[in-house]
Amino acid sequence: METTEAFSLIKEFYNNAWHDLLIIVSGAAAAMVLIMGIVMPLLLQWIQSKREEKEIQNIKNMANETINKKLTEIENRFNELEKNINLVHGGVYFSQVDPGDKPVISFFSYLKALECFLKAEHGYNINRTFKFLIDYSVKTENIGNEEIKKKYYDVISLIEKNNINGIYTDRLNELKKAINKKID
Repeated sequence: METTEAFSLIKEFYNNAWHDLLIIVSGAAAAMVLIMGIVMPLLLQWIQSKREEKEIQNIKNMANETINKKLTEIENRFNELEKNINLVHGGVYFSQVDPGDKPVISFFSYLKALECFLKAEHGYNINRTFKFLIDYSVKTENIGNEEIKKKYYDVISLIEKNNINGIYTDRLNELKKAINKKID
């Protein structure tokens, strides 16, 4: 083999190797372009959407917490207003009793007042009304009116429901003792 031929074989070998190297490098470059141009943006968009979903969920959670807190505040305020309204109504029923009225009418007014004071959870007025209610139950001879009977049993149920730690037990027993004979 001659040197020319050897050079020619070496040249051909390097040309083929160079050509193959260019094909491999261009394929790798095309793959990089594909990855960087298509796959990477899609991957970044997916990551960003997951992050946005978490942020949206956090915002929703914060909004729900705020709404629930405000609703609780409104509910508490409403309950307080309802107690105040019941306190005022109880005061009206209590003060409208006229000693000149028939005892049964006064008894009914005191029943309504006691009911309102129980709903208002106003201990002083509950005890005071109990006293007057028991006094008028003794003076009342017969409670034949169905509306008064129904109100009496409703108030008794409300007292029993609110009789925490037996706070109203003695007064309740006094009232039942004075009235049960007259209500049937």
